[in-house]
Amino acid sequence: MVKRRRVKKVVEEEGAKKLPVGVQIISVWYYILTALCVLVGLFIIIGANAIISLLIESAPELESVLTGGVIIGVGLILIGIGVLCFFVGRGLWKLKQWAKILAIIFAITGIVLMVYSMITGFAFLQVVRFAINVAIGAYLIFSKEVKGIFK
Repeated sequence: MVKRRRVKKVVEEEGAKKLPVGVQIISVWYYILTALCVLVGLFIIIGANAIISLLIESAPELESVLTGGVIIGVGLILIGIGVLCFFVGRGLWKLKQWAKILAIIFAITGIVLMVYSMITGFAFLQVVRFAINVAIGAYLIFSKEVKGIFK
């Protein structure tokens, strides 16, 4: 009986899909984004009053718009994005089709936002983010290895 279980386990492992290195890297990237979004979101929530003071000091016309609720809302939205990134990273690691689709949508959205951002005001970091989004999108869309593994 024990041998039978071992044989079955070996057969299941051989039939299991191997996670491509590129998908692993993208998944880890999403885990990093999770940590950044959650940390920045928490920082914004904790420092809401200081942030409001700094923003009003630099742009007094925002005083009527900025409230603690608005700033805390921004922090909560960032934490929500972080949670979503976590699930996309986990879904990619587990080779879920929905995660691949969301990662492609995020990459295309990032490309569009970076192009707009570069048109309105250029910074080197925008080029880096643009390149990362293009690489993720192109890999997930055009790689034969990815197409085969996510079927």
